[in-house]
Amino acid sequence: MSIQVESSVGIKSYISNHNGFSAIIKQRYSDFLVNEIGQDGETVRLTSLEVVPVPTSVKNTIDTETQPSEIKDEEMELLKLLSGQMSLEQVKPSTFIIKTTGNDYIRKDFDMKNFKKVQINVDNVSKERRTVLHMYLKSKFPNLNCVTMDCDSSKYIVVTKKDGDSTYKRRVSWPASQRYLTFVLYKENIDTIDAVNIIQGKLKLKQNMLTYSGVKDKRAKTSQLVSVRQVAPQNIASAMSNFARIHVGNFTFRSKPLKLGNLLGNNFQIVLRDAKVEDSDFEAAVKSLKEKGFINYFGMQRFGSVNLSTHLIGKAILKGNFKEAIDMILRPHPADSESMLKAKRIWESKRDASEAFKTLASSRNSIEKQVFGALAKHGTSNFVTSIEKLPRNVSLMYVHAYQSYIWNSVVSKRIEKHGLKVLPGDLIYKEAKYKTILGNSGESKDEMKIGICDHDTFLEDCCDCEDLEDIDKSPVHVLSEDEAKQFDITEIVMPVPGIKSKYPENETKDWYSEFLEKDEITFDKLKHKVKTFRVGGTYRKVVIRIPNLNHFSCYYDDPTLPLLQSDLDVINNVDVSCNRLEHGKHKAIIVNFSLPTSSYATMALRELMKIETSSQFQESLNQTTSSTSKDSDVDMNGKKINEETSDNGIESNKRTCDFEENMNGKKMKT
Repeated sequence: MSIQVESSVGIKSYISNHNGFSAIIKQRYSDFLVNEIGQDGETVRLTSLEVVPVPTSVKNTIDTETQPSEIKDEEMELLKLLSGQMSLEQVKPSTFIIKTTGNDYIRKDFDMKNFKKVQINVDNVSKERRTVLHMYLKSKFPNLNCVTMDCDSSKYIVVTKKDGDSTYKRRVSWPASQRYLTFVLYKENIDTIDAVNIIQGKLKLKQNMLTYSGVKDKRAKTSQLVSVRQVAPQNIASAMSNFARIHVGNFTFRSKPLKLGNLLGNNFQIVLRDAKVEDSDFEAAVKSLKEKGFINYFGMQRFGSVNLSTHLIGKAILKGNFKEAIDMILRPHPADSESMLKAKRIWESKRDASEAFKTLASSRNSIEKQVFGALAKHGTSNFVTSIEKLPRNVSLMYVHAYQSYIWNSVVSKRIEKHGLKVLPGDLIYKEAKYKTILGNSGESKDEMKIGICDHDTFLEDCCDCEDLEDIDKSPVHVLSEDEAKQFDITEIVMPVPGIKSKYPENETKDWYSEFLEKDEITFDKLKHKVKTFRVGGTYRKVVIRIPNLNHFSCYYDDPTLPLLQSDLDVINNVDVSCNRLEHGKHKAIIVNFSLPTSSYATMALRELMKIETSSQFQESLNQTTSSTSKDSDVDMNGKKINEETSDNGIESNKRTCDFEENMNGKKMKT
């Protein structure tokens, strides 16, 4: 089931006829720099590691320092005792002394065990003033409840303990406008999900407490924004102080958290090593890419690694063959660790999930381990539940990969038959139609900053609406014959198949059916009986142009030395320019460009180079270099650092970490 070539996932066509050339993509993770582009159009960079203090709370409208006159001193002490702010020994003796007759005072016994409430008489207090008292008490004693009640012809504010919270906990009140700490996450050779999980684990935070706009490449040096609610910068900085591959900085405070899709795109700086191309041929290739663009394919990393073809698992799920899907996930592969191979062999021979799971007791929490755990808990034949129990982004990954395969296949056929021609019945975003009607041909501020503009629209993955076929609210418009003459191929979108997708009103709609039927799948099966795998669909630009591509060439002798200066290098004053030579053994081409959030840099490079981007092919190019150059990098002092390489070339994370961003990304700004 290994992915051998691009054609196996529908990547077959090119749109230009310039000469291609050979070069190695991602020979080292330091050859691939990614910087997020925020919704404000600014490129996210790590420029400061300085830790800033938490925001100063704005003063409440109710003064919590001044005790209201309606609350007596004795009542205040009892409230502190009830809330846990004060112990019984700290309470003034006078609080428990009552006057009898004359000058006789008797110490009142106090039953701490049955002390459950404090009553404050408010017979002569107005409703407005009682509201003020309630606000004061809630602010001063956040672990207590207070309610106004009538008792024995009198009115009281009755204060009691909250259930399950008998001890006093001081709550830090952050200003609403600064409630979310936002910081730059800089990482090296680790994917976003793993990096975020490490931070959450160090801080003992629950899953999904840290949020981000999109997932970045693993085999790269990347910078992106992350947000978390009411966590001090010092805590995060301290937690990551000894972690070499993760750095945090540029701390700010915002009123809202980040969500998936809250970005315009990404900026890429990429080294193409050991380039075999004449300058004139390269200039022609760049000109073609700028003018014609590239086919906006879902890249190879979308479809898993050599040991896990995610789209084939997705096909099995859509067909209802969950046993087949499980068997593919748990199929042994030579790249597996010793313990993983042992566990998979146990499953293969005995179908004993419990024994297989125990074998992985000390292993990391991989997809396979989670599947074994679910099978052991819910039954070795409960294949549906075992996949459903995976994290949502993982369980949906397989179906999304199959959707992407169909999209790639249909678009390849379209380009092969019609080239860059716009057809009657094609789809465009309604915004694009209005823009043309209004005669607004100028670029927006965001388009100029990122160089291109995309509008990928997310339709909910799981649809609860009764009328799933209602597409009147679709964001796309069908072009008439006359309208088709007014639009460019870069404005045409094709649907990623789903139950909410609207299809073109031309022959390309039939191609969707043809490719689905080859796999014995119909449109109806996309409305999966298992809700988890019921996907809505989305729309995707067919062609993307890159007018902002910049490049330069250099040479190098030592393939272990970095040629790009990362954000961390800038902070640490590490100069890599001396590694770029005017003459040397090997030629390198360094390219810099920006893409919208849903596009793959490797697919742009594919069109530029006319080269296969599958991991197997890139590995074959790497075989011409030494093992040292493939598997290690160097630190600031030139000392070699072992890389955790993945297929020695194009990233091949079997979780397909960028699927959330690509399938669920919001529309680009226009």
